[in-house]
Amino acid sequence: MKNVMKNAKTLGLMAVLAAAFTISSCNNAAKCTEERDDNYNSTVNECNETATVAKFVGNWTGAPGAYPFNVTAGTDYKVNVSTNFGLTDGVNQLTPANINGWSVSGNQATLAGPVDLYNGKLSNATLSYISASSMTVKYTLSDYGASVDGTYTESLSM
Repeated sequence: MKNVMKNAKTLGLMAVLAAAFTISSCNNAAKCTEERDDNYNSTVNECNETATVAKFVGNWTGAPGAYPFNVTAGTDYKVNVSTNFGLTDGVNQLTPANINGWSVSGNQATLAGPVDLYNGKLSNATLSYISASSMTVKYTLSDYGASVDGTYTESLSM
């Protein structure tokens, strides 16, 4: 009888410890510590890089001038852009250039720069997501000449 009671106490103690561990584990679930994630919040249990980045992805059209602005998903909260910002050779729009590594944080994607773009520089580039059919892009072009150089804010539509 003593052995039965001793075994019951041991099993009871093990059950209490297992329950305490389980409750403790739930309270210490991984938090979304990525500030760049849409779900960033110290009480959110799950980050979602795919959704945070995916909202930017698509074949957008820039305006004015109806130029291509195609966005694809990268890795580690980054997107890649293929565009010509409406730049021309004097007659026709230039072939879109690949501009990779725009860092996504919430509803903004920012390009570290400046970067070489055709015969000039692109800098201070930021995408701002508004909705599934609307974004804006702000950027500065330099070293092209007075007729092109400047800072622009343009609309992108899907």
